[in-house]
Amino acid sequence: MSTRVNEQSKKFTLLTGVFVAGFVLLGTLMAWPIYQTPYLFVTMLVAGSGAALLAWLFAFRNWSWFRVLIIASGGFLILGLPATNPGALTSLSSALTGWLNTVSGVVLGWKQLVTITLPVGTYQSLLVPYLVVLFVATLFSLIIVWTKPREFWAVVPLMFSTVIFAVAFGALEVTSTIKLVGIVIPVPPGMLAGFAMLALAVSYMTWGIAHTRSVTLSEVDFGKMSAQSRNRRLRRTAVKVGVFVGATAIVFSIISATGISPIRQVL
Repeated sequence: MSTRVNEQSKKFTLLTGVFVAGFVLLGTLMAWPIYQTPYLFVTMLVAGSGAALLAWLFAFRNWSWFRVLIIASGGFLILGLPATNPGALTSLSSALTGWLNTVSGVVLGWKQLVTITLPVGTYQSLLVPYLVVLFVATLFSLIIVWTKPREFWAVVPLMFSTVIFAVAFGALEVTSTIKLVGIVIPVPPGMLAGFAMLALAVSYMTWGIAHTRSVTLSEVDFGKMSAQSRNRRLRRTAVKVGVFVGATAIVFSIISATGISPIRQVL
C-alpha cells in the first residue's frame, strides 16, 4: 500500500507541475498583446523555472520562507535585468541604468504600463511587472499544491492573476479576428486564449478532485476495479468534455453572428 501511495505522490507532483506550466504558458500568450516581443517568453522561462525551483526546495528540501525570500530577491537583482531588458546590456553605463530601471520597475512599472502606448516590447524593463506577477503566482501555486495537496484548487485563482494582468493592462482596441494558415477566424485572440485557460482549469479541477478521492479511498484495491466502473468514469469525463466543447462552439457562433465591440475597459 505504501508503494502505491508513494507512486501516487510522485505522479501528483509531476502532473501538478505540468498543469501549472500550462497555466504559465497560456497566461503569457494572453499578455502577448501588451508586449508583442519574443523576449516575453524568455521572461516567462526565467520567472517560471525560478519559481518552480524555489517551490521544490521549499516543499521537498525543507527550505524556510526566509531562505526562499532571500534567494528570490537575490535572483531578481542578478537575473532581473537580462530577463526583462536585453537592450540595456550593450555597455556598462546602459547596464547600470537598465538595472536601476529594473529594480524601480517593481514599484513604478505598473503606472508606466497604464500610460504608455502599446506594445511596449522590452522598453525600460516594463517586462518587470509581468515577471513579478508570474513568479509570485507560480511560486505560491506550487508551494501550496506540493505541501497541501488537498488545497489543489488554490492553483486556479492564483494562476488566473496572469489573466487579470493581461486584461487590466491590455490594449483598449481588441483584435476581432485570428488569421491562421490563410483562414480568418472571427474570434478575438484573447477570448480564444481565455477559453483555453478555462478548459485547462476545468480539466485541472476535475483531475484534482478525482485524485483526492482516490487518495482518500487508498485502502481500496483499485487494481480490482470493475470494467463497468471504469467505463462509467470514462462516460462522465466524456460528457463533461462534450458539454464544454458544445458551450464553446455556441459562444463562438454567437460572436460570429453578432460581432463583438472592438473597445473594452482597461486601466
